[in-house]
Amino acid sequence: MLFAKVVTVIIAGVFTILTARRLMNEVNAAKVRAKPRQPNTVTKLRQDPSTGIYYPVE
Repeated sequence: MLFAKVVTVIIAGVFTILTARRLMNEVNAAKVRAKPRQPNTVTKLRQDPSTGIYYPVE
C-alpha cells in the first residue's frame, strides 16, 4: 500500500512540473507583442473610384 502511495505522489509531481513548465512557456509567449503604432500618425487613405473602397496609401 505504501508503494502505491509513493508512486502516486511521484507521478503527481512529474505532472505538476510538466504543467508548470508549459504554463511558464505560455506566459513568456504572451509577453511578446508587436510594437503599437504611434498614436499621433494618421494613415492616409485613397478611394478607388470604381469600387468606392478606401485603401491605405504607402
